[in-house]
Amino acid sequence: MKNYSIIIFFSLLLLLFVFLEKPSNINSSISEEAIPIREENIITGIEYHIQIGKRVRNTTLDINTHILDSIYHYKDISTIELFTVKIIMDNQSKYPYLLKKIELLSQGKKEDISYQLQGKDIVLHLNHSFFMNYHKNDMIILLLVK
Repeated sequence: MKNYSIIIFFSLLLLLFVFLEKPSNINSSISEEAIPIREENIITGIEYHIQIGKRVRNTTLDINTHILDSIYHYKDISTIELFTVKIIMDNQSKYPYLLKKIELLSQGKKEDISYQLQGKDIVLHLNHSFFMNYHKNDMIILLLVK
């Protein structure tokens, strides 16, 4: 009886270990953080940090960011002439993800957003008319591939 208890205990322990170490194919290991960029106490842009966790192993990643919501949180959009968004990617997974494109999802429609690369960082320049056409609940989506 004691041998069966030990076998069952180690079997459950092994199953628990395998379950906890199972690679994640969902984006739950992706986090975001927004930091305002200030010039003389005026917010002129936002640094947006996206961290891809070690357990992410997807072939492609569609990261639905909250960039617009963060901008609306920190800035009165009626005062914006030009707003810079600097996206900093921290990829901790073992896969080298590359940016394929950036899209804006607004009212069920997708459109490409132009961007610039500064080293490894992604930079968006959004003007006043951009904010007049879109809402804070619209999503800026980063499409990444292995």
